[in-house]
Amino acid sequence: MDEGPLRNKHKELLVRIGIPATLFFINLIMLIRSVPLFWDSVQFGSLHAEYFLRTDFQTLLLSNQIDSGNPPFFGLYIAWMWSFFGKSLVTSHLAMLPFLFIIIGATLRLTAFFVKGRISIWFAAIILLDTTLLAQATLVSPDVLLVAFFLVTLVGIFEQKTIGKLIGAFGLALISSRSQMILLALLIFNIIQEWQLHKNRSVQNIFESLAGFLPGIFVVLFYSLYHYIQKGWIGYHADSPWAPSFELVNAAGFIKNIFVFGWRLLDLGHLFTIIPAVITWVHYKRSPLKHILLDYLFVLLGILLVISLPQLFYQGLLAHRYFLPIYLVNGMIAIIGVQTFLSIKQAQNSMVCMILVMGMMSGHLWNYPRTISQGWDAKLTYLPYDNLVTKAKSYIDFLNINYNEVGTAFPSLHSEYFTHLNNNTRKFKAKDLGEDLYILYSNVMNDYTDLEIEQLFTNWEILMAWKENDVEVILFKRK
Repeated sequence: MDEGPLRNKHKELLVRIGIPATLFFINLIMLIRSVPLFWDSVQFGSLHAEYFLRTDFQTLLLSNQIDSGNPPFFGLYIAWMWSFFGKSLVTSHLAMLPFLFIIIGATLRLTAFFVKGRISIWFAAIILLDTTLLAQATLVSPDVLLVAFFLVTLVGIFEQKTIGKLIGAFGLALISSRSQMILLALLIFNIIQEWQLHKNRSVQNIFESLAGFLPGIFVVLFYSLYHYIQKGWIGYHADSPWAPSFELVNAAGFIKNIFVFGWRLLDLGHLFTIIPAVITWVHYKRSPLKHILLDYLFVLLGILLVISLPQLFYQGLLAHRYFLPIYLVNGMIAIIGVQTFLSIKQAQNSMVCMILVMGMMSGHLWNYPRTISQGWDAKLTYLPYDNLVTKAKSYIDFLNINYNEVGTAFPSLHSEYFTHLNNNTRKFKAKDLGEDLYILYSNVMNDYTDLEIEQLFTNWEILMAWKENDVEVILFKRK
């Protein structure tokens, strides 16, 4: 391959996409630098980090109360940042920037590999502006790292560079149990891709191409064995706060999970990538001309879907962020499909791609009735939540109500010591509508049952309500 034109293409992409994307994410992080930790980021970006800082990094393992079975290295990373730059929300949010830059760099490499012309900007945008990824970028989330190392590994596989596989696989091994499953999916994909690309290669040659994965595989095996020897369990244990999420569902629950799985694939704007991806698949199967790059992506998508299927057997493993790699590959396929099979002018193709990207981004505005649980950590409309809860707390203080008299639910069960990283340790109690005098409710809280919501709005008095855009917070008092 002539590297001169390739270098020129990368330089062009850097100017047209890389620099604007970098400025965008820098501005985004600066805008939300004081936004408190929210949803699962309290667990991974605060509880874990605080534990390591408090124990002076003397142990690699977390206490059982906060050990969700995932490798703790994200918490270690945040704790290291706190120890160097001070424990604050600003430090935590800025700690995400290096991995957002890695995502941008990997996206530019994939863009140069897959598409050309005006479509390039939309191929990059469908990745960088993914609804769920953008929300996670504001949350001090380990899923930002998962996406970064997923894309780096993909670059290594497609460009057949061991260093990319090495860095990506090693990073995936350190983040979470899900990232380790993604590592397995990419390992399988690498084998299939090598076999398709070089059908005359020996099995030994193919296994040599897997050398970059070996350090990551070693880390997974070593940590899992070490954790089991020290604690006697892997994944979760019976007394784990997350044990209910790993309970097996019955037949009705399995069927429900199938529908939820399909809904997650389409939800929050991803309808605009999954449908074009399906249309591309239909055209691809009918086309006499095989598009080898599409072939690779469809194989990868198939592997990711198969790896995700075990989630259907459990109670609580279908969060939107778990679908991030699938969302991104669907988006890539959708844009390539437009370029490959839509027989109109390039400018019109570009317009179609823009509609797909804008449609996907509309997912931030998708909202559902109170009785339907939503992925609030997968869209930016969660942002007013803290401001509304702060107003509710001020009103509770004005009424001279003790926090331990107010029942509420996730994500408002932790004190500001963990969410705002300040010294305020007051916290509300877990809700009990049979006993509580006051209830702090929000449509952001998915743990209220339909019956509880009906009871609150029928049998309880609304002391005060606050609402901003899609988010509402209400303080109820028993009548």
